[in-house]
Amino acid sequence: VYKRQDYPKDILDPTPYIVWPETGLRKSLAEPNWAPGKCLIGVHGRVDGPLTEKDLEAIFAARVEAIKVNQKESSRTIQHMRARQANLLIAARLGLDFAGEQVTPEEFLHSVSDDVRRLSQAGIQFFEVLANPNLQTEGWQRSWRNGEEFARWFLAALKGLRELYPAGKFGFPGLAPGGFVSGWRGDADLFLAEAEEAAEQADWLGVHCYWTDSRSMHSHQGGMAFQKYRQRFPQKLLMITEFANVAAEVSPGEKASQYLSYYRALRTQPGVGAAFAFALSAHQAHESVVWIRDGAPSITDWVGARDSF
Repeated sequence: VYKRQDYPKDILDPTPYIVWPETGLRKSLAEPNWAPGKCLIGVHGRVDGPLTEKDLEAIFAARVEAIKVNQKESSRTIQHMRARQANLLIAARLGLDFAGEQVTPEEFLHSVSDDVRRLSQAGIQFFEVLANPNLQTEGWQRSWRNGEEFARWFLAALKGLRELYPAGKFGFPGLAPGGFVSGWRGDADLFLAEAEEAAEQADWLGVHCYWTDSRSMHSHQGGMAFQKYRQRFPQKLLMITEFANVAAEVSPGEKASQYLSYYRALRTQPGVGAAFAFALSAHQAHESVVWIRDGAPSITDWVGARDSF
């Protein structure tokens, strides 16, 4: 059995070149030395594709400590971010088109396996498995009818992912907040209760927190929704994989002010590893939440100018 260790008799670290027979994958370099106890300031990357040069400029200008990328993000871009900021936590979201016919765990694994291999070899360890599974466009009422069926689906996919990448940290996906809406959304609280077994077995839990004003930012139904997860799963690592003020009429400056207050409040929250604002940019739509807007001051500028906290 190989063990990672110092290499006093080797000029170079041999770890990246070792082939591990149990999976056929090279041993991945671990994420930067980081332990939950300090919630990292993060941002969700480009919504509908890999990061652009403009996105990369914004990431470094904002001085974020964590970035969540698309599963198709290039290894070259990941290496570039690592070179610029060695301690940047990079997580990836795994997904597939669930808006049509039923998708089985086996089909999902077949679709994402190459990307998991490539991203793990680039040093990514944290993966969010899907997003918003209580939305019809993301599989609800199509690939699973409720949280219980999703739990079975998730656990089958999780087994395959762990066989593919034993060192990976695979997260239960954030849910779309809110109650039941026929033909659109399953009740988030009920879905989570039904899927509790899957959440317990995941390596960490994703949470989505949205609000429209400073008051709802402090609400358990809004920005503080993660506290319900903490009560239900007191020992699990939480990642706020999406958060935003979604009100279109609120200015970027006011949103940036709220985000800085939110990051500050989360900084020492026990068991919250990172908070990813949604979202850095998008090819289309999402105008009310993206940080980078043509012809408007960027949320990036205000976040980047923050004092240390």
